[in-house]
Amino acid sequence: MIKIGQSMHPNWVNGDLIKLDEELRLFNKAGAECCELVLQGLDVVIGARVIEQRMRAVIDVLRRHDFVYTLHLPHGLNLLDAENLEVNMRVFRAAIDFARAAGISLLNHHAGMYKIDDKIKLDGKAPPDSNTMIKNEIEQVKSLAQEAPDIIFCMENALFGTDPEISAAAGADSMIEFYKQVDLPNFKLTFDIGHSYLWNKGDNSALLGDMAKLLPYVGHIHLHDNCGVRVGMRAAFGGNGIVTGGGDIHLPLGWGNLPIIDALALTKDYEGIINLEIEQRFKEYYGQCIAFVREQIASM
Repeated sequence: MIKIGQSMHPNWVNGDLIKLDEELRLFNKAGAECCELVLQGLDVVIGARVIEQRMRAVIDVLRRHDFVYTLHLPHGLNLLDAENLEVNMRVFRAAIDFARAAGISLLNHHAGMYKIDDKIKLDGKAPPDSNTMIKNEIEQVKSLAQEAPDIIFCMENALFGTDPEISAAAGADSMIEFYKQVDLPNFKLTFDIGHSYLWNKGDNSALLGDMAKLLPYVGHIHLHDNCGVRVGMRAAFGGNGIVTGGGDIHLPLGWGNLPIIDALALTKDYEGIINLEIEQRFKEYYGQCIAFVREQIASM
């Protein structure tokens, strides 16, 4: 069975519980069954630890609404960042603590990325070994998933502003290999359809091919529209990306070029949440997009 959700907007909520409640009411009115919370918009985890008083206040707001909640970890959390690995792991564990307290059973995080520093190239130094780095990330994810077998961990095909030299999310095959190496029942993949469309530079057949290949390993789906024009992730916001169609602009469904009907047709055997990530500036179209997805699913 597929349920349909919508993501909160951390930069708009910005820790304001009145705004959080307002946004959840809007999602409910639009017909969403689920909501993906975003950790950095809640102020529950500060300094890589849970603030108990704050957590209780947030949970009080969440319980006013009848949603299945999922939790998106901070966009900047990067398990391939060796210098900040210890704090990133503490953030991850704090998120697990919050999830358990709030009754959230699915955590979404972006795959790690590493861009080889230009200075390393200029100095002629040997770059880090990619196999070792990915192996270490696998072990970190595996250890977290083993610590919390009651929670589903989903790793997302994050979009990068420039091609990373090292990332498990650099292609469908590497995502699948990562999944197989973790090899735990509570570890799955998140397929962000919009990110894949940008990664494939607006190539419909490449997007649909990657989606068909990945779906057997997917436990969570993100859906939003764009024009398939790659620029830096979220570079559009506050700039001209909406006008030019460049980047990860999180449009209402049908406003970009993504082959949404064909993509949704591939989810015939999928069971889980399709979480919409329509940008807050388009809030009056949430209901229209949710209804469209629901109609497409019903017609399969």
